[in-house]
Amino acid sequence: MARSSPAQQNFNAGELSPLFDGRVDMAKYGNGCTRMRNFKPLPQGPARRRPGTRYVAPVKDSADRCWLVPFVFSESDAFAIEFGDGYCRFFTDNGQLVVSGVSAWVTATVYAVGDLVSNAGTNYYCITAHTAGATFAGDIANWYALTGAIYEIPSPYALADLTGDNGTFSVSYAQTGDTIFMALGGYPPQKLTRVGNTNWQFSEADIKNGPFIGLNPDETTTVSASAATGTVTLTASTAIFTAEKVGTLFLLEQKAIDGVTAWEPAKAILLGAERRSDSNVYRALNAATTGSVKPVHREGARFDGDTGVQWEYVHSGYGILRITAVAGTTATATVISEIPSQAVGGNLSLRWSFSAWDSVLGYPDLVTFYRERLAYARGANFWFSVSADLENFASRDGAETLPDSALSLEIAAGQINDALWLAPGDALLVGTRGAEFAISAVSGSDAFGPGNAQAARQTTYGSRKVAPAIVGDSVLFPQPTGRRVRDMRFSFNTNGYEANDVTIIAEHIAAGKIIQMAYAQEPDSIVWSCCENGDLLGLTFMLEQDVIGWHKHPVGGNAAVESVITIPAPDGTHDQIWMIGRRTINGASVRYVEYMEKDWLADEAPLRDAVYSDSAATFSGFTAAIGATITRGIGGIINSDLNSFAATDVGDDIVVNPYQSDACRFRITSYSSPTTVIANPLDPVPADFQIFDSETDWAFSRNTIGSLDYLEGETVDVLIDGAAHPQVVVTGGEIQLQSNAITVQVGLPAPCELETMRVEAGADDGTAQGKTKRIHRLILRLYETLGGKVGKVGKEDELNYRNSSMPMNNPPSVFSGDYLMLYPEGYNRDGRIRVVNDQPFPMTVIALYPQLNTENSR
Repeated sequence: MARSSPAQQNFNAGELSPLFDGRVDMAKYGNGCTRMRNFKPLPQGPARRRPGTRYVAPVKDSADRCWLVPFVFSESDAFAIEFGDGYCRFFTDNGQLVVSGVSAWVTATVYAVGDLVSNAGTNYYCITAHTAGATFAGDIANWYALTGAIYEIPSPYALADLTGDNGTFSVSYAQTGDTIFMALGGYPPQKLTRVGNTNWQFSEADIKNGPFIGLNPDETTTVSASAATGTVTLTASTAIFTAEKVGTLFLLEQKAIDGVTAWEPAKAILLGAERRSDSNVYRALNAATTGSVKPVHREGARFDGDTGVQWEYVHSGYGILRITAVAGTTATATVISEIPSQAVGGNLSLRWSFSAWDSVLGYPDLVTFYRERLAYARGANFWFSVSADLENFASRDGAETLPDSALSLEIAAGQINDALWLAPGDALLVGTRGAEFAISAVSGSDAFGPGNAQAARQTTYGSRKVAPAIVGDSVLFPQPTGRRVRDMRFSFNTNGYEANDVTIIAEHIAAGKIIQMAYAQEPDSIVWSCCENGDLLGLTFMLEQDVIGWHKHPVGGNAAVESVITIPAPDGTHDQIWMIGRRTINGASVRYVEYMEKDWLADEAPLRDAVYSDSAATFSGFTAAIGATITRGIGGIINSDLNSFAATDVGDDIVVNPYQSDACRFRITSYSSPTTVIANPLDPVPADFQIFDSETDWAFSRNTIGSLDYLEGETVDVLIDGAAHPQVVVTGGEIQLQSNAITVQVGLPAPCELETMRVEAGADDGTAQGKTKRIHRLILRLYETLGGKVGKVGKEDELNYRNSSMPMNNPPSVFSGDYLMLYPEGYNRDGRIRVVNDQPFPMTVIALYPQLNTENSR
């Protein structure tokens, strides 16, 4: 029999695949677990219990699937945006955005899009700029009704279009400053702009000067315009103007630029005469003799010499129009830039082009930014704006194509697969169903632009329509099934991009098929993902430290997590994980918006503030006391200078100097008024609160906790003043406590569980695998931990940290150090160690040190 004392002092390989169960030869075997639930492996090695989630609000309609989109203006200015059926709602500063002090609607007032008014007790959002009529009823078509004080705006996106066939989010988005550009195939490109925190506006992106499909789409159809400016009629020789062209751009070019006389110096020019210079056409604004300065400007008017001709820029051989009505061979259009005279009237042109986007050709599916350009993609086609002019898609500057002009590009590959995601970096990485590509400059010494752009295939693994998580120089994306995730990064060895499988040691973890990913850099560098089946996954990822560890997080109440994003926390200390969870509560299916709380740390907050249950709420007895001064009178009278009291306070306590050594409870026995109650002391009265003394440091302590209707009928975990309370059931929106408490955390249970791989400490004749063994003692090295059990299911031993020096009427302090125990299992062939915590307390397992005996025979 071999005696051994192995150590597991690192858990950052996370939960390992059952297929990895025999790989005792691999280093990650000893750093992983066979099961990791609601623990997150830290980059440093320990396994820390994840904090709970805090309930914020229900979605607008729990019957409908919703999604969250992040808006991050800065580390201190961020929103989570709820996208539902034709609407958006907003969350910031740990709560839902609401409005207050909305002005009443007033007749004959000029209103702009985004303005808010109140009428007959309802708040409204202005959807059309207008001047108010005589009655609101006659004006109602210009307004969108809000629900109570919740701020909401109409969205162009219908419910059926938000979610793709494989359950992924269909809307692509990219933010710059206060604007989010959005793309969804069935809709013209949109943008959501924040004008103010309660003034958000959707509008179509103001796409200018393109993009267009190639000139001369056929060699027979001619087009001419009835005039060069204003509202004109376009006439074609065939019926090319179909319904989907309404609202789109149209380019009309003259036959040849050399049909206009060239500019020359010292020539007499008549008023209104046109001349050509470097393929640009100019019109004379005065009659004079040309000077010596050749006109080259592309806007406005300039003289060609001190006493020469003033030339107005007219066009560069083509003009752009927007089509407003169609009738087969004719169309009505508004001229945006002047039409060349040689394409007007009887001058027919074969050189014309439609917009590259419409409802038949399709609109872009994807959007991002790359090299100071706005980039859109649809299928295998890509369009890049003018550099530093995001909504300008002019492929020519006048008649000249410049390095910063807009460009279009098509991926040419053996398989023609649609682009599914974009990830900008040194190159623009593109994921398609069958392969991954990199779009970049051909020559690194020149700017990316027309004539210097290429798309090169990098890998052939294939992708899913899920926006990837970007971690440093890694781009993490799921493969088509959603079950495997790859890390795409540049390799100097191959001078190209590689995509390594980061689920190879945990191939089972994403069996639910990933549908959304979000990266939280602080504090632990974790990529969070939700799956089609509602699983919430975490990936601790820090490649420079060789840390790749997966973990699964069952959310309390059997919640199916349907959307997950990250935004900076309001206090700037960490990245906050926001989610939408679907549960059955009181027999009804509900969807709640929640965010994950911050890790509790002893040097930052008292234990009573720790949240380790889900969809949690906090009752604080300090809330009603804020700003109020109480004064003790004769006969048990306590007066407040504010309206602090209510009749329901009878039976509750007023606590003076709460959480201090001289704290004193006064039990309220009678209610007199909002400013006066009768209360008797239950503890020695402190010296600073004798008769006629006043106090500002006080709080309520209660045993009835309300406002829990959203958890009606659920069994909840309760933490009272830092101590665990027996689980209770929410009834009538309330819970009853066994004793009064000042600070109460209430939420759905979310226990954590960690189970190691089969121990491998060797035997006298080789490996310990498959041999009978017994762990008889165990040292758990813990950090800031309370609660917990050790042992297999149904035979756990509780961890008890209380000692004789701790007062019995207070919860024990969190424990840091080595905890020695007899392990509560007999002989078996596995030698696994299981640690759980089903109380709402923090737990960090730094290391496990078992002592065991291993038989030499199997």
